[in-house]
Amino acid sequence: MKERIVRAAAEELLDSGVKFTMADLAARLAISKRTLYEHFDSKEAIVAALVDSAIRDMKDAERVIFEDGSLTLTEKLRRVLCVLPNDVRFVDARLLAQIKRAYPDEWERIDRFMQEEWGVVTALLEEGIRTGVFVALDVPAAVQAMRGAFAALFDTSYLIRSSANLNDSIAAAVDMFVFGLAGRER
Repeated sequence: MKERIVRAAAEELLDSGVKFTMADLAARLAISKRTLYEHFDSKEAIVAALVDSAIRDMKDAERVIFEDGSLTLTEKLRRVLCVLPNDVRFVDARLLAQIKRAYPDEWERIDRFMQEEWGVVTALLEEGIRTGVFVALDVPAAVQAMRGAFAALFDTSYLIRSSANLNDSIAAAVDMFVFGLAGRER
């Protein structure tokens, strides 16, 4: 039931933003508010569970990509860098801004995950350098540059001003990091 509630909360977020109520959520699920409160003590707890689910989805997706022997290192790196959560893809700038404003603790967890969880990327870069797939570079500096780029892309004011969506912006940044700017002729 908890997973069902979290999935319905994701749908409510996409439909109504953070202003959805427990009554809205109960109606969507065709259950009573009392039943909701038996599983979650507040709307904040539901949003926290949604963030937990999103982070877990991203970690699982990274692991699957990392372990996929059919992919090249370049494709693994590209796919890992493009991973976003399954349920709520956090691609709507207004929704991101609402979450940041209404749930600062949850936004902090999302931001901390985006800043700290770079182990798979680091491992792929190191393996690629060791095997000659990637040029030799300072891995911590490269990861720090990627962190900065992703932080800028997730900045809600950028997303609101930009005509591109988050998926497209991430794909463009990833292509720049993975394939470079110079193209074939250097």
